[in-house]
Amino acid sequence: MDMENSLERILPLVSKPNRYVGNELNLIRKDHRSVDVKIALAYPDVYEIGQSYLGFGILYHILNKREDTVAERVFAPWPDMERQLRAENIPLSSLESHLPLRCFDLIGFTLQYELNFTNVLTMLDLAGVPLYSAERGRNDPLILGGGPCAFNPEPLSDFFDAFVIGDGEEVIGEIVGVVKESRGERRTERLKALAKVKGVYVPSLYSVKYDRNGNFAGIAPDNEGLPKSIESRVAELKPENYPPRPLVPLTEITHDRFSVEVMRGCTRGCRFCRAGMIYRPVRERSVQDLIDQIEEGLTASGWDEVSLVSLSTSDYGGLQELISRLDPILSPKKIALSLPSMRMDNFSFELARSAGNVRKTGLTFAPEAGTRRLRDVINKNLDEEDMLKTLQIAYASGWKSVKLYFMIGLPTETQQDLDGMVDLVRRVASIGGKSGGRKRVNLSISPFSPKPHTPFQWEAQDDLESLREKSRYLKERLTSRSVRLRWRQPEVSFIETIFARGDRRLSRVLFDAWSKGARFDSWSDLFKFDLWLEAFASSSVDPWEETRARDCESPLPWDHIFPGVSKEFLKMERLRASEAIPTVDCRSGCANCGLGDEKRSKKVLISSSPSASTSANTVTHYGRRIRKTRPPAPPRNMVRLEYTKGAEVRFISHLDLIRVFQRSVRRAGLPIAYSEGFHPHPKISFGPPLALGMEGEREYLDLQFAIPHSIGVKEVLNLVLPSGIRILDEKPMFGKAESLDSVINVAEYSTRIKTNNDLSSSIRRVLEAKELVVQRGEKAVNIRPAVKDLSCPEPDGSRIRMRLAIGGPDVARPLEVLGHLLGWPLEDLLTLRIKRTALWIDRNGKLLTPMEVI
Repeated sequence: MDMENSLERILPLVSKPNRYVGNELNLIRKDHRSVDVKIALAYPDVYEIGQSYLGFGILYHILNKREDTVAERVFAPWPDMERQLRAENIPLSSLESHLPLRCFDLIGFTLQYELNFTNVLTMLDLAGVPLYSAERGRNDPLILGGGPCAFNPEPLSDFFDAFVIGDGEEVIGEIVGVVKESRGERRTERLKALAKVKGVYVPSLYSVKYDRNGNFAGIAPDNEGLPKSIESRVAELKPENYPPRPLVPLTEITHDRFSVEVMRGCTRGCRFCRAGMIYRPVRERSVQDLIDQIEEGLTASGWDEVSLVSLSTSDYGGLQELISRLDPILSPKKIALSLPSMRMDNFSFELARSAGNVRKTGLTFAPEAGTRRLRDVINKNLDEEDMLKTLQIAYASGWKSVKLYFMIGLPTETQQDLDGMVDLVRRVASIGGKSGGRKRVNLSISPFSPKPHTPFQWEAQDDLESLREKSRYLKERLTSRSVRLRWRQPEVSFIETIFARGDRRLSRVLFDAWSKGARFDSWSDLFKFDLWLEAFASSSVDPWEETRARDCESPLPWDHIFPGVSKEFLKMERLRASEAIPTVDCRSGCANCGLGDEKRSKKVLISSSPSASTSANTVTHYGRRIRKTRPPAPPRNMVRLEYTKGAEVRFISHLDLIRVFQRSVRRAGLPIAYSEGFHPHPKISFGPPLALGMEGEREYLDLQFAIPHSIGVKEVLNLVLPSGIRILDEKPMFGKAESLDSVINVAEYSTRIKTNNDLSSSIRRVLEAKELVVQRGEKAVNIRPAVKDLSCPEPDGSRIRMRLAIGGPDVARPLEVLGHLLGWPLEDLLTLRIKRTALWIDRNGKLLTPMEVI
């Protein structure tokens, strides 16, 4: 099967088709004939979310550095794409080579969230890989899982061959070695070889016990050669493991910025947080390594925002020095700095001042609870006055919005805690209102979900009606116009909790729910709670029992997975929580969590250099406030470009095209001018947008420079633009010029038609018609005045050329004209390859190109 042509047929019929193309900047393609091991990195969610995941890029980089290995990517297809793949019998394939997944040696799934589990089954099924591990043969790929959900792998154990426990970059090389050396052996032997790798769990080699009442009673290896406990692997954060040329999507993704990991792990010990327990010890990267990565990554990507990523970025020991040193790098290029996961007890004036002139996006804080008592219960050691002081600092230092995370249903929560949340949010909104300008509070509230390997792993989850009532109570009281609320459905958290703490019996539930149509359960508009209840009933599993409290002395389905934190420590922490006693931060002293010497030896903490406390960009002014003055506007120095948008990029939208050019201008180092205001934009103006799926033979844009610029823009940009976009011509502009969008009023289109009908007679019929009525929403529109010409310029009559009016009161769209001409349904029209061959400016009947009017 010609996979690329097969995909070409269906991509026009689905939403956001560029998700499935594989045309990112810095993409790695290898000749499969030159490698020994082929690995598909799979993320069981939509492309925009999966491609935002930082760990994906790390593994992609590490694997592709090896000469013997190729790594390619695949994401869960959206339901419309799944329907098309099934209807056309097209197997799920990778983005880079469009090779069907079943042809890879190994498929590695990143398991970030329990509500993605049904998508794993969809992807395996579409790939033609047997869902159950026991049904796979010698020629089927090995199916591995990793990520935080692998720390309780049991609900997925029937579907996976093996799980990686801990940091993937630490173990992936050993796994590649096993796959390479065991090629051709029986599948059972290959799995036994994988089980010998430290940190790899092979569930088929372990048996589960249940007592006479059907309760989980333990897991044990089937032979003495296997470890009873699988200990997680911990990686050193080596600079060579981070890609110097990150993948840059041509379509917008969820976190569309350059994300840089500053540290891994957390010392705070929040009692609800799985990540804070399983990713110990904390490992901080050096400031110089981060500076080097950011400078190299920005040059290679053209992103306009840098995000400093970790579980608690403000705890990073070198943060103040890092931000201070980034100021002169980011500010002149108008590159924003994002600081997610900040602590409210260590965000200081000094830290804010270090940011200097860097453009600021948003700050994220997580108070989690509304009262000091409940924050002590969860070991979130925050005082309310300190939190409010932090927000005053943030607003006064130039930040316009903050995001706050809270939970409801936490252990020991009372009505007083809910009222405390309302009061705290109102006070935050008041501070924003008093600080001047339009300040916004983005509030996210989620139900508490007890997770494995935390002190709260034994706790019950609030019942659904209680969570719904608490949600209603808060919604009725948090009504400020400056507060934007976002809620997670209690039913979603209910399913999340069940699968977070479940055992192997849940594989039947998962399969039944998937068979009934469960997909993308983390998306509220696709989540179908009734399907899940039906699946629980048909599998004889009581979901309500699964969310109740667990006995501290009873075995748990994840007891055989050891992250390094001991169960005794978790029990002690649970006891301290019941008495609202905080536990010391690991930076201040050891809490005796149980980490062994090997893991403890990888702990890395750094401190800012003494010189970092004062930013070179900070000047203290005394007395009267200095008024800001705007420098005189530079003379307009502009260039008009003619470019082509080819088949490789025909599925990127106009907004995506704008971002592509903005990034390319930055990568090329062109001195582009910027707009004024809080969020300055490059001064690039485009001609009329192309419809999604269309190619453009001669398109136009104008660039305005901040300083006189005479170097050939065409040559410089063509070095950095992605495949499919090329500058054809350039022409300098002087003085004031009308915008492209306002003067271009005629477009020419071309398409080839496979039909036995006489197109020439159809064209005469359309041209002779007085009216060509189309329906746009509820309005009927006559497009005949906008149809300037129709013709078949080639002898065989297979190509249609259309000249249509655009941009004025009379507008015709190519598909509307072709609908009248051919009488085809929209689904068939969408499969036509349409190219815009020219854009014109009609001046008193004379057609001029945009290059001819300047």
